Amino acid sequence: MRYLLLILLMGVLPLNAQTENIPPKPSERKIHVVAVQRIFSKNYEGYKFKYSEFVDSSDDFIIPAGFSYSNYRLKEGTLKKRGFKSSDRFVLGAGLDGYIKIHEGIYAGVGLNIPFGYEKTRNLQDKTRGKFLIGFEANQGVRFIPWKELGFVFGINFNQHFINSDVISKEFGYELELGINF
Repeated sequence: MRYLLLILLMGVLPLNAQTENIPPKPSERKIHVVAVQRIFSKNYEGYKFKYSEFVDSSDDFIIPAGFSYSNYRLKEGTLKKRGFKSSDRFVLGAGLDGYIKIHEGIYAGVGLNIPFGYEKTRNLQDKTRGKFLIGFEANQGVRFIPWKELGFVFGINFNQHFINSDVISKEFGYELELGINF
């Protein structure tokens, strides 16, 4: 009886395996991007160096993690108008971006970032002050990753920047991005 059951199972299992014809899921591609963003606004200019990583998907809202380092320089007219000779900001940031794949290599995105860092200011009476900075940053834009493997990344973002600075605490601007994906 035991042998009959074993023969029956061995005969049925291969039939069951042959009848299921489910295609394999295509492998998802992981994208790593290292980018430099040039930041422009009415009151400041600067650079942001950013790393982000995500799994490319046409079906889902893509949420990559991102880490950045920013350096802002306030324009001279803004400094004088607000009663300062100089202001240097060094800001790190961590946050999440969200992308929707519009077409192969074209992504529309939104992002939220928590910037934190240090600001050193010198007022018109030559008094210096250092301050810990923390804030909130949001951006919306488009990112182009035209080649699947190693290649260039292009992007443009509009950003809103809120931080506890002594000189300027909110600003709206845009960022031009150039990077490499690998």
